[in-house]
Amino acid sequence: MPHNQRYFYQKPFLSTIVVCLLATSFPYKSFASGDVIPLTLDIHSSYLNKIDSNQKQNVAIPVARSLQLDSRIEKNILNSLKKNPGHNLGEQLPEYYTDWGWNVRDVTSDLKSHRQSKGSTLTTIAIIDSGIDDSHPALSQNIVSDGRSFVPGEEGTRDQTGHGTMVAGMIAAKGKISSIAPSIGIVPYKVFGKATSESEWVIKAIKQATKDGADVINLSLGTYKDPTNKEDNKVIKAYEKAIKYAHKKGVVVVASSGTDGYSMDNQKDLAKKIGNMKRAVHLPGGLKNTITVGATNRLLQPTEYSNYGKEVDLSAPAGDYGPDWSTSGIADIKSFVLTTYPTYLSQSPISQALNLDQGYEFMIGTSLASPQVAAVAALLIDVAKSEGINLSPDTVEHLLKKSATPFLYPDDKRKGGTGIVSATNALYILRNLIENGSVRK
Repeated sequence: MPHNQRYFYQKPFLSTIVVCLLATSFPYKSFASGDVIPLTLDIHSSYLNKIDSNQKQNVAIPVARSLQLDSRIEKNILNSLKKNPGHNLGEQLPEYYTDWGWNVRDVTSDLKSHRQSKGSTLTTIAIIDSGIDDSHPALSQNIVSDGRSFVPGEEGTRDQTGHGTMVAGMIAAKGKISSIAPSIGIVPYKVFGKATSESEWVIKAIKQATKDGADVINLSLGTYKDPTNKEDNKVIKAYEKAIKYAHKKGVVVVASSGTDGYSMDNQKDLAKKIGNMKRAVHLPGGLKNTITVGATNRLLQPTEYSNYGKEVDLSAPAGDYGPDWSTSGIADIKSFVLTTYPTYLSQSPISQALNLDQGYEFMIGTSLASPQVAAVAALLIDVAKSEGINLSPDTVEHLLKKSATPFLYPDDKRKGGTGIVSATNALYILRNLIENGSVRK
């Protein structure tokens, strides 16, 4: 059971995608343009703009090491971590999961869903992102294809930012951390290089993954577009066409809702918040034939940073800064989510202080919510395949919603959709339907 009950500079169709990460030690980059970002919560989000500068500094410490922050603040946080012996993960090998995997416990009912299915490499999830560390011990056995890069001049799918590897860890990690579907197949489709990307690359990747026979596509990225703008509308139509093609071919498309804390229900109101737009829509999350996913915290409530509204179908646990953040500005690392990270990239000071092995980092954001739903969708498809049944995308979405853990409060449902994804419930319902002959072969 669960443990506790910018607008970016407007460009034409070749629109830029900006990489925004948490829990990394990468040099911070400020991009002059961009319209699509991986939907992690980063220091540019409107959520952080609502708080004062001191709180921004506090949260930026575990999030973006490269910012030149007050060393005294960083020292205080690191010292508080070191003083807590319960965070010494080195004493808890071989599984970090036992202490930090609260999100996995929520979705899998303390790993009970693994008894029903861990998935198989016969079913694949296309991770359209920054690539994956194919040498990572927690992921290498699940990568069933080299995939493809859509970044000009970069032939391989080596992850240079960490975002794609973090997303992959939510789906298929095994060993020192656990995941939702630790035996499922994953394939990297690289659309982010060292810095920016183009919307055209993402759209091409959706089409290619469909042609390659992917069962599920995960899109932990997003953009705001103005449907009244001619060039923006071209991008919207191109996304719609690609996703419709995937849906028609039987591919489940899952996407993040966004990390600005905006309601997506009113295009005019959303445009005012973003600026420089007459109307605004969020995509690909929010589009028809896409399962749009919001983020929840350890209290099983929608996070303050997660975009919300009727376009959000359901949610998954992806963390926030902790219960004391809004009142005291104190971030709680236990409310973050632990996931995989490229073994060849530098560790953050927080991970070093916690004695984490190379290749594991903390993160929050809807980028981590979407892949958890994608993983459960893949488990359903894989179980059905084993019985000679092909589930349609609409059937998968219906099962995900029917099996979701309901929110406790009506306002949470308005923000986070039907409820919180549950692998255990979804697999149980599917098994019953198969046994009763209610699902056609």
